[in-house]
Amino acid sequence: MLRAADEPSAFAEVYRRHRPAVEDRLRRLTRDRHVAGELASDTFAEALAGAARYEPARGPVPAWLHGIARHHWLGWLRDAGAGDRALLRAATRERDAGPTESDAVDSALSLRRPPALVRAALTELSPAVREAVLLRVVGELSHAEVAAQLGSSPGTVRVRVLRGLRQLAAALDADDVQG
Repeated sequence: MLRAADEPSAFAEVYRRHRPAVEDRLRRLTRDRHVAGELASDTFAEALAGAARYEPARGPVPAWLHGIARHHWLGWLRDAGAGDRALLRAATRERDAGPTESDAVDSALSLRRPPALVRAALTELSPAVREAVLLRVVGELSHAEVAAQLGSSPGTVRVRVLRGLRQLAAALDADDVQG
């Protein structure tokens, strides 16, 4: 990858080899092939610009690219307000959630909650907990997939997600009492 900074043909090979997986992942996260294509393009533009800074000791090229893609996806969620809509859609679904987690999802992300309240409650979570909740609930990734993305264990992810959902539920319930 280091030589990709100086040799366009080397980066072209990285692009050819890894774009399908990156774009597929983004398509699953965004549920929109056009947005996924744009985010994948942004991902590879950033990768090309930062190719000289890539450190193989920190992980393989696919992990580096997926990390860049994840940051672009999270930015898209924030910027487009898609996080609100995705959280509300995700509140009606369950994917390999245990009973405790699905109860917390139902409580925290009830469709009766205005999106602005959900967004405000999300900003109160710690960054690590917020990212775990977004990847798990919005991205509909399994605990193991979230753990791989964040470089932690599935058990840690379960704790973070459940903690975050409980904090969201408490914040939203407190707003109901005040409102």
